Amino acid sequence: MNPTSKDCWAIIGPGRTGSKVIVDYVKNYYAHNNIFLNYQSPKIKVTKPIEGCIIHTHQVDSYPILRDSNTKIIISTRDMVDSSLSWCIQKYIGAWHLYTMYQYSNVKITAFELDFTEFYGHYDASLRFYRTLQNECIQYNPNVVVIDYTKFESNSNAILTLLDIEDGGSFKRKPLKNPGSPEAWISNWHNIQTELYRLKRIPEIR
Repeated sequence: MNPTSKDCWAIIGPGRTGSKVIVDYVKNYYAHNNIFLNYQSPKIKVTKPIEGCIIHTHQVDSYPILRDSNTKIIISTRDMVDSSLSWCIQKYIGAWHLYTMYQYSNVKITAFELDFTEFYGHYDASLRFYRTLQNECIQYNPNVVVIDYTKFESNSNAILTLLDIEDGGSFKRKPLKNPGSPEAWISNWHNIQTELYRLKRIPEIR
């Protein structure tokens, strides 16, 4: 890969899939090569490629970006039950992402009862997100790279290999995995786990 200041990246996922970790690695790789791309966060709706920019989006209506053959596109996927649980847990963590041990050590695990209405809202949104990509987007750009959370959750440096990057530079701010587990966070876990395991988990976008 030969990075240039005119490159455009689109990193897309329904949220809580590790897409921000991928963004950080791409940004760090370019910075290592003295190239500083602009960053468009998911809060900003973008529907067309932007030269010299990393577009991070959770919106599936960004079709012009996904159809652009010059844009480097990564689709970030994750087990839909796990990502939906992560959405529900996030508000109890108090931060979208943890980067320092200080943040990590200050996360207090207080068990809560999972609100199924909230959970299914996130789950349904993820399901519709992937189905839309499958039906409307992927067919237009066969060169899309799909990176699943399981490929880098235990070693985020694997992202460099998945992107065919030989030298990504040193990374001083690797995101930290949230402490605890659904079993530790959710007080009614034993009552709901059977129902959760019946749900479709693996997204299909090819």
